[in-house]
Amino acid sequence: MVKILRNPDENDLIKAIEFNLYDYFEEFFVRSRDKFYYKKSNYLFIGKSGISMGIANLVLRTNVPENLVNETINDVFVFFKEENLPFLWITGPLSRPTNIIDLIRKKHKINIIDNPGMAYVLANLPKTRIEFDDFDIIKVDNKQTYQDFMDVIVDSMEGEEWKERIALFLDNHYTLHTSKNTSAFIGYYKGDPVSTSVVHYSQGVAGLYWIVTKKHARRRGYGTAMTYAPIYEAKKRGYNVVILHASEMGFPVYSKIGFEEYCKVKWIAWRPEELRNE
Repeated sequence: MVKILRNPDENDLIKAIEFNLYDYFEEFFVRSRDKFYYKKSNYLFIGKSGISMGIANLVLRTNVPENLVNETINDVFVFFKEENLPFLWITGPLSRPTNIIDLIRKKHKINIIDNPGMAYVLANLPKTRIEFDDFDIIKVDNKQTYQDFMDVIVDSMEGEEWKERIALFLDNHYTLHTSKNTSAFIGYYKGDPVSTSVVHYSQGVAGLYWIVTKKHARRRGYGTAMTYAPIYEAKKRGYNVVILHASEMGFPVYSKIGFEEYCKVKWIAWRPEELRNE
């Protein structure tokens, strides 16, 4: 059992930021082993859903010896090329070798997304929660509320094909998002599901994911309220640190709440040539 971090130093926070993410997304493949493929070694975790979407096919936990790195990179790209699938190779400060991105870039056309890894120590968490008229936040605890949760995330995608793909990836993961290590939240405005968030407990911290608000309901403060919902649950469970991986849009919101940046988590995105113009 992993101990809850009480007085973490910077190295503790960086490790938690990187590995909480790996733990959460690995669960998608492990829990769907009858439908998804995954392979875990001392060097890498590779997860393949078969869905043509980067987030649905992942490479995690990079810890490759120098003498095997070129061979490993080649094997990963051959694997996804043969499957004709896009994928994300996610690395962080603790990934090895440290120049893995440069080595990949020498041979493959990739895009890199820098996501600030942020942490918030809950000592100064406000006691009063944010509340809005006609806006209610509940914890996902049945199939209908999980469907509402999925609908919000699907709505945030551009294009019908992308909506279908993210729905396929999230489908059948109700048990993950209602497990002892993971909670999902849904926010309703006048009964309409408009905003979501998820918290995953591992590495001694609470990690936040899927903080999403439907387009028509943005800039009303719902995203901030949905960020606080899992934070208060984490506090109630005795957790002292919350981490997340911020988007460009979310960074100023999280900074205002009290999150501080500790590192960059890099998402290396690759798509087969025939899929690049979709």
